[in-house]
Amino acid sequence: MKMARNGLGNRIGSLAFWVAVVITVTGSRAALADLPSLFSGVDVPTSTVDVDELSKSVVEVNEAIKSFQKRDLDTCLQQLAKAVKAHPDLPPAHALLAKLAILSNQIALVRPALETAVAQAPDHPEIYILFGNLALLENRATDAALHFEKAKALASAERWTADQRRRFDRFCHQGNALLAESRGDWKAARSALEAWLALEPANARARQRLGKALFGLDQQDAAYKELQKASKEDSALEPAEVVMGWLFTRAGNLKKPDEWMDYAAKTSPDSFPVRLGLASWLLEQGRADEAQSQAETAAKIQPKSNDVQRVLGLTARQWNDLAGAERIFQDLWAQSPGDAWGRSQFALVLAAQNDETKKRRAVELAEQGAKLEPKSPRALATLGAVYFRTQRLDDAEKLLAAVFQSGQAQSDDVLALARVEDARGKNDLVAPLLKKAIAVSGLFIERNEAKRWLEELEKSTKK
Repeated sequence: MKMARNGLGNRIGSLAFWVAVVITVTGSRAALADLPSLFSGVDVPTSTVDVDELSKSVVEVNEAIKSFQKRDLDTCLQQLAKAVKAHPDLPPAHALLAKLAILSNQIALVRPALETAVAQAPDHPEIYILFGNLALLENRATDAALHFEKAKALASAERWTADQRRRFDRFCHQGNALLAESRGDWKAARSALEAWLALEPANARARQRLGKALFGLDQQDAAYKELQKASKEDSALEPAEVVMGWLFTRAGNLKKPDEWMDYAAKTSPDSFPVRLGLASWLLEQGRADEAQSQAETAAKIQPKSNDVQRVLGLTARQWNDLAGAERIFQDLWAQSPGDAWGRSQFALVLAAQNDETKKRRAVELAEQGAKLEPKSPRALATLGAVYFRTQRLDDAEKLLAAVFQSGQAQSDDVLALARVEDARGKNDLVAPLLKKAIAVSGLFIERNEAKRWLEELEKSTKK
């Protein structure tokens, strides 16, 4: 879903070159945007899974999590410090804070916490593991590799127990697997995942990712077997058939995905992950009516699922039911005001409506997001799209062009940029932008609108 640089990108980028220079564009969860857990199967690059384990056994960590959720960071750090004092095998308090920030998608908090942690404990492997995870989130693959290598070296010190070294090794394998996956190096990904599973053979999510790596190596039968085993070990994971459908979709196969998704529905009609997976996949294909039906079925199975509400919100956007989408995203944002994705979606649907009060609220939300994550392409693109809706065309163009030039734009961002250029009378840029947005596979909420607009432009040029 990202747009690569080319001649068009250079032309547009020149309009906002100074912006592109000062902005170091990073990715937060989606590359983690647009429901990656549902739409791309990408895991969050973090070792935070053990935070939940710690909260069950360490009272202070559990209390710190509650304080963090209330955004009381001072109290949270005090409680984490107590936990570390009571349990010296824990990483420094600021490293634990960084984990909580990654887990809650509050990326702006991560680096300051880690910089403090490394000053306090420069030889602790877990700090560098977290730095590697942050580098992955920011699309800095080489930096990530160096951090994991340093963590691996520090983990060999005699001061660590066998259990601690085993834990550090597991995190390094996890990080190296994510690094290889981000590069499309499926052979290296397979090696890292197999090493991880050797240490933690019951980790179903690691096994699911091994299945994906095998698919990338064109070993489809072996991939399916690993995916089946993973979904049997953890029923919360997407069923193997749904994952195979996604993998064939990403591979550009036009026939196999439908077959796999139909098979999943027939074999597991009452499965929540199947219904949710189908809804997500149908939404990406632009089949909003079918997606809504599957999501509503999933909601009957798990009425309180926020994942279902996210799909229903996106479905409403695809239907152009902005009022319905607003209700859903407002509820989601109210539940998790720190969630960047929810804030972005809420701002976009508010800005798209003909209500000045809602537009002002959209600007507030989008500017808040850009302030919290000034290097996030998602936050900057959202702000650019909102500025367009409020007729701040110069500001919108600078932001959207900078994201486009960075290579981190998604299809909806490129459509927003096309709208800006159209409004500014730069008609020669509109059709190329629309073609680029449409050509990229993946979730594109307004794909049908972009196609309709492009068809109209092409008809007008033939007359």
